[in-house]
Amino acid sequence: MTALKETPQRKAFPGGVYRDKPCELEMQDHHMCAGGWEPQSRQPKRAMVFSFSYHLHRASAVCRQWRDIIRTLPEYWSRVVIFLDLDEPLEDIEARIARSKGLPLDVRVIRSNWDDDVSDSSSGEDEESSQIKQEQSRAREIMKILAPLVPRCRSFVFDTKYSSSLPFISQYFRGTAPHLRVLKLQCQTERRNVECPEIPTIKPEDEFTFPRLTTIVLDGCTFMDACRVPSWTRQVKSLYLDTLSISLLSVPDSHDDQFDMYKFADYLAKIGYIRHLSLAHIEIAYDPGTEDEGYHQYKVDNLTIENQDQPWLEEFNLITFGSSLCYYHLLDSSIAYESMTMAHHLRLERITDFGYVFDRAIARHFGNRLDLVDCEGLKDHHLDVIARKCQLLRRLYLLDCPNITVQGLKNMITAREDVAGAYDEDRVIGDRDTSDETGSVVELTDEDDTELADGYVDSGGANFTPIHRLHVQGHPHKLTKSERLWFKRRLEFFSWD
Repeated sequence: MTALKETPQRKAFPGGVYRDKPCELEMQDHHMCAGGWEPQSRQPKRAMVFSFSYHLHRASAVCRQWRDIIRTLPEYWSRVVIFLDLDEPLEDIEARIARSKGLPLDVRVIRSNWDDDVSDSSSGEDEESSQIKQEQSRAREIMKILAPLVPRCRSFVFDTKYSSSLPFISQYFRGTAPHLRVLKLQCQTERRNVECPEIPTIKPEDEFTFPRLTTIVLDGCTFMDACRVPSWTRQVKSLYLDTLSISLLSVPDSHDDQFDMYKFADYLAKIGYIRHLSLAHIEIAYDPGTEDEGYHQYKVDNLTIENQDQPWLEEFNLITFGSSLCYYHLLDSSIAYESMTMAHHLRLERITDFGYVFDRAIARHFGNRLDLVDCEGLKDHHLDVIARKCQLLRRLYLLDCPNITVQGLKNMITAREDVAGAYDEDRVIGDRDTSDETGSVVELTDEDDTELADGYVDSGGANFTPIHRLHVQGHPHKLTKSERLWFKRRLEFFSWD
């Protein structure tokens, strides 16, 4: 286990901007102002993030003699890998764990084969049903062994094919886990109408505590289950999470205490701080107009949203609106004016709607970086909109967008030069760009956050900045020397791969 260095690249990942302290801008009443969500008097302490590498397992593969020697070490057995689809006797698993001699454990429960797809016929449905039952049964048997070992774990990863096989925190996780830094309960396929179990009575001394937890992945209904555990909700208020990922969550229609979008957002808002929040395939009820703008403001630096439709995004961004994001990534999702939120770095990937909706939405981006990835609908006239509407844009990345032209890019740069001619050079964010030919990382300041908020207050009133960095990748056109020279003369950084 090795502590990762807090380099600018690490702080900014997966985006291209970072800040060393939480943003304190908030949108209040019916206008926007630099007031700030009220930070707790004691901010969550930034936790160290570790990478897990297993050198002994690599070394044991060198030769038989090395393997025999290394396998006498308890450290070798502290990494526990269990396959859900193999019939390893439970007593053999227990024997392997016993050889770790009480050392902290890294547990990984996975499948050895993910490719056993079944056909669409009735026999295929029967086979899938059999697989579901087999995986559920095997998962329960394994958790009976692992549950008492949770306090010893440094990392605990349970990766299943079906969401119904995932263990619930309320049922299996007990005691203090002082070493636990990574908890992942993830699956490949969602099974709808999976009911959360009743929360049992848990003695105070048996409550699940995790003072060093930094990385959490909760798929299926495991997040909803965790939120119902009092010790969980109490602890996350003071945690600084490096990563929180929630996906494949659909609330059963028969759920008594309705876990809707507003409760979901409220739980997120109560977490101390999240460096990177990732949401995907979330199906929960919501009623537009139920709650006011900014009612559930979360403390998040980087946000990734995947496969959510436009109405969902509009309502979620409305009720959580207020905090400035470092990085906002929309993937396989809709985009609209109402679904845009404040972000310094906006990444749009596989966006399909490039009509009037896109033109309005992109005009609401007041950040300094924009990435457009795998967008076949992007055309030259969209580049002109970007040049004339994204006032504070300094860095533009275009990846796998085949339907733009060199002339369209030239026109964009020229149009931007025209509108940005009177810009105050003292505020050029390029001066703080940690740069090479293609990489770019910027540390944000309070002034950057204020300028971003001001753009939302008075759309069209901000000064235009010149674009200083343009990167085009995956385009079918091969750039000529004269074309490349044209761009290099007008930009500080330019690449065409």
